[in-house]
Amino acid sequence: ELRLRCFIHDAVATHDFAVPVKWRDGGEKEALFWKEADFYNLFELEASMASLILEKLLKTYFSTETPRRFKSWPSRERHQLWSTLWLALRLLPGKIYTQHELDWIVARHMQRAESTL
Repeated sequence: ELRLRCFIHDAVATHDFAVPVKWRDGGEKEALFWKEADFYNLFELEASMASLILEKLLKTYFSTETPRRFKSWPSRERHQLWSTLWLALRLLPGKIYTQHELDWIVARHMQRAESTL
């Protein structure tokens, strides 16, 4: 079975890239492919690039401080989607968050603590 990952180390999502059909043999070639992808940190590289792209798309909404914080929540639907994805990528894979924890994460990434989505 093809191994699909939605989240990776440091909570940055990756795009599920296409694996050639002949490599999905359920055996040696597939195992070697995933071993090499893990060894060379391909997931982390792809995730880092995705994060940078989202930050460029959303640059007007971010403050200049580090870590990144939203000055305001976007009003355009597409920008809200990108912002939600950027926030979701801060979540750790496999962790189930409580509502309180999610509220804290959102507040931490807003410039003003009283800002709401």
